[in-house]
Amino acid sequence: MSKKHILLVNDIAGYGKVATAAMLPILSYLGHPVYNLPTALVSNTLDYGKFNILETTDYIKGVFPVWKELGFSFDAIATGFIASERQAKLVADYCREQAERGTTIFVD
Repeated sequence: MSKKHILLVNDIAGYGKVATAAMLPILSYLGHPVYNLPTALVSNTLDYGKFNILETTDYIKGVFPVWKELGFSFDAIATGFIASERQAKLVADYCREQAERGTTIFVD
């Protein structure tokens, strides 16, 4: 099996094994280089009914130009929790651009 460079675009929960915390170790165990772009920092999983979220839209807006300048690319991008409509547009535009270069996109 060839090693695929995979970008995870998802939230990071402080309490709970979901999202990035669940996907990263599995994909890494399978031997894939895994990178992450956090869409939000979440206090705990949302099923508790009470939580705090720090969305990272402004951070993401700055990341994509840097990655483009550095020539970073991925074989696959997996998206998960998107924190806002503005963030969804940024991520969708980036995924569209990467898909045109042959990157496989997975949307959860």
